[in-house]
Amino acid sequence: MILLGSAFFIGFLITSLFGNGGAIIAYAILAPFMDIKSIILTNMYAGATASIFVLLTDRKSVNLKIIKYAFKYSIVGLIVGILIFKNIESRPLMLLYSIFVILVGINGIVRKNFKINAFWSKICMVIGGFAAGLFGIGGPAFSIGIKNKGLNKSEIRSTLTVIFLVSNILRGVAFFAIKVDGLQDVASRWWVVFPVCCGVLIGYFFHKRISQKKFDIAGNWIIFISGVFYFFNSLS
Repeated sequence: MILLGSAFFIGFLITSLFGNGGAIIAYAILAPFMDIKSIILTNMYAGATASIFVLLTDRKSVNLKIIKYAFKYSIVGLIVGILIFKNIESRPLMLLYSIFVILVGINGIVRKNFKINAFWSKICMVIGGFAAGLFGIGGPAFSIGIKNKGLNKSEIRSTLTVIFLVSNILRGVAFFAIKVDGLQDVASRWWVVFPVCCGVLIGYFFHKRISQKKFDIAGNWIIFISGVFYFFNSLS
């Protein structure tokens, strides 16, 4: 219980600071102790809770136009990801997850000030939906897709939060409808809401004090290091 609460506290502290990457941290902490499917399902509940709390701290920065744009293209990927999650075993899921996270981290570190055109922005939205449906972490791909939309860090944080919230609600409904195993375990972890909200609140306090450059750099390195950790854990 202490480990689970601490992992999600740290994870959503990171999410509140940088807009994404928190679930990746929580996954990395819990990887040696829990099945990845159980972690992903718990994060679905924790993520929805955190999203609501984040919006209470800064709902004015939400960009509804970007949200509509994101779901216009991500919904297909989300559905595919959900269906694969239902049928894939934990070991290959863990390996796919780690590779995805490493690639996202490398992209962010190597390509500092890159621009993507409209076509690749839409592709990123589809990938984000797929990653959200399968791994519960579409944030990195969504972040790339909206990178050149002229949003400041607060708008990115709040807009991604709404995308996460809607994605998690859709996933929850779909998982219940197709009878995904493990949902009953999530109900017994209702208390995770408390460390999650504490992490979000503390992260928000420091969020305003972090420069845009540090905001981007920290987020990319967190993603990359966590992916490497999970990759080696998946091979053990």
